[in-house]
Amino acid sequence: MNPNESESSSPRQTEEIVFPWQRGWVALKSIWPQLVYISIGTIAIPQFLVSWAFSIRASQVGTQFSEAIAPGFNNTLKILEHFSSQYFAWILLAGVFGLVGYFASIALTFQSLYGYKPKLGFSLRTGIKTALPSGLIGFILLVIAGLVSLQLFLIIPSLQVFIQFLALIVSVLIIAWPIMLVESPRYPAKTLASALKLTYVRDTGTTKWSAFFTLLTYHMALLSLFSLTSLLELQVHNLDQRLHIPRSTWLASTPLFPFGYMPMLANLLSWLLISLCLGIFAVFTTTFIFDLKRAALRKISKIEVLV
Repeated sequence: MNPNESESSSPRQTEEIVFPWQRGWVALKSIWPQLVYISIGTIAIPQFLVSWAFSIRASQVGTQFSEAIAPGFNNTLKILEHFSSQYFAWILLAGVFGLVGYFASIALTFQSLYGYKPKLGFSLRTGIKTALPSGLIGFILLVIAGLVSLQLFLIIPSLQVFIQFLALIVSVLIIAWPIMLVESPRYPAKTLASALKLTYVRDTGTTKWSAFFTLLTYHMALLSLFSLTSLLELQVHNLDQRLHIPRSTWLASTPLFPFGYMPMLANLLSWLLISLCLGIFAVFTTTFIFDLKRAALRKISKIEVLV
């Protein structure tokens, strides 16, 4: 991946970093404007539009049921199937945009780490090339695996603790896969196996346990930020109580906003914060994997010099 193929200058050498998060912070400051554009444009806005369209469509379906007189089982099933297929298509489209945005955030981070000037267009093109089709196929397989795990979780109570523990481990190990996929988009299976086995830690001077717990820390931090975002959205929903505004006024609705203006505003705020959290998460995890690979290259070069 080289955003400046026409430039003959080599990437500048970066200064020595002590803690894993330090280079992430430096990279974040250098690409912050472009990262905001990518996060909002490819994650927040598409997800919000899906939520908005879903609310309008759900209101229309509810109106059909309320106005129908004994619609019958077959008609009811037909309406629900049509509604479900539309919702699945919207979710899939928003998911593709989200994947493109996440891969683009990783590509943007790599540009900063290699010393190049961040380029928004190059990052988006890299995100599209990585997401289609490799990233999308991998995402669908992960969703299927998650659904199967959920079914096992529900029907086999004795395995619930084990399934939760296994899901946590896999969700942490899989963090490195999108980063490696951006570097090698033609080898999705190979990069996935490398991520799950932590083979990228080899010859870095870092143990697999150390790398795993660092990724676990980032993972738990992201989940904590998601929880805070949900709490903030809930507070916005109930802000009328603090402002002493009538509930009917606070939840006033129109055909375009069938469930009220404020719930949709809270939803928009939630997706804006979630998209920024995902972008920042991509930056910090990418810098961590980058540092591991750079450490491995330094160690190999030292061995070659000694030989």
